[in-house]
Amino acid sequence: MSCITEEGSPLKKSSLTSTLGDFEVVSNYTDGIYSFTKIQKFKNKQPLEKNLDIYPLYRETNNSIYIVKVTSPGEFYLGNFYYTHSWNVITDKQISTTRYRYCFLTDKIELETLKGIGIEGEFEFGSLQYFHIQLGKLKLTKDNRKLTNMNGSSWTDRMTYKNPILIPSGTWYFVFVGTIFDLDEDEMLSNISLWMNFSGTNLDISTSDEGVVYGLWFGELDANLIISRAHKSETMIGGKTQFTIDNIFIYKLTLFRPKNQGFWRMKWITPSEIKRMSIIIIDGIRYGNQVNYEKCMIGIGESGAYKLSTSYYDYMGNDIIYASSIYLVGLDVKLF
Repeated sequence: MSCITEEGSPLKKSSLTSTLGDFEVVSNYTDGIYSFTKIQKFKNKQPLEKNLDIYPLYRETNNSIYIVKVTSPGEFYLGNFYYTHSWNVITDKQISTTRYRYCFLTDKIELETLKGIGIEGEFEFGSLQYFHIQLGKLKLTKDNRKLTNMNGSSWTDRMTYKNPILIPSGTWYFVFVGTIFDLDEDEMLSNISLWMNFSGTNLDISTSDEGVVYGLWFGELDANLIISRAHKSETMIGGKTQFTIDNIFIYKLTLFRPKNQGFWRMKWITPSEIKRMSIIIIDGIRYGNQVNYEKCMIGIGESGAYKLSTSYYDYMGNDIIYASSIYLVGLDVKLF
């Protein structure tokens, strides 16, 4: 069994003036094909104004990050969006193949996830796929996930976007990033191909592919207790990790996270503030402070030390929603 998830958030009124239109998300694998398509329909699709200058953009990089910077004195449009991200495994390490890819949009203050696609590795539902306990000198870890030597295998995930969206004046960064959670960046060959069409007047467009990607799955957090029963029940007590960031830090908890039945507590210590959230989840509905939840789930901040601590319990009740552990994507990136 494998799991494919996707996400895209309506753009907030506090930042952008429109919402996303239609997306088609497809993932290809060398030994088969995974596909997921979802059409998002919003009433306020923006008609494209006439007599605007067209700024086509095609770029390609072998890094896991690509950044497109757009500065405009007035509102501008993004349309005809096409993005592929390919990976080739070049290590004999046993891996689960779980991976995620994002497209962020930020002005260094507001941060939006334009779209994300996540594909989880094979698992046997309800099996004890991971167990870890650490109490004083006692430490025991059993990794029973379905791991495979994928050396020589490759994946290509692609995303297309058709309807134009209107973006306010100013300087905006489109940040494309992907990771395979069990691999370091030097254990895979990455390739990003990007086609974008901008419409506006006097746009200044520049690009970069500098930055570091951190992709952490739940077993990589230093915890007192982790018990994963393959989406039937997921437990973590006293999980923690930390980052030392040289540039701008962008982080997001993926769709693989507690969301069915149970509780979840989290705290971020950042250079500028402390963020906390505590929620109870009943039948997929979160009870708690929504603002605190969103601040802990996704964020952008300055250079310095970041510390994350978290505990949760999620189990599958009578609904079809799977329980889930956490996966974290973080970026140390220059927004020039």
